[in-house]
Amino acid sequence: MAKSGSVRHLPKFLWYLLALFAFADGLGALRYLLPHVPFPSPLDNFTQRRLALSLHALGGAIALLAGPLHSSRVFVKAVGIVIAC
Repeated sequence: MAKSGSVRHLPKFLWYLLALFAFADGLGALRYLLPHVPFPSPLDNFTQRRLALSLHALGGAIALLAGPLHSSRVFVKAVGIVIAC
């Protein structure tokens, strides 16, 4: 059975969708670095351990924003490093 053209493009579309969600989630994590956090989580950790939560959010945001780049051929050519998954 022959594959249609739309089936071949589905994995590429899903990678772009995954990258979009990772980018949006990374930007959402950066809100915890603001002085007055919009819509904070009602957790005790937010008030008692603000620095630890901010550092955790920063690390997570960096990982989410840089994550889709490790499979980008343009990024690998520019940096010259392949990150193994």
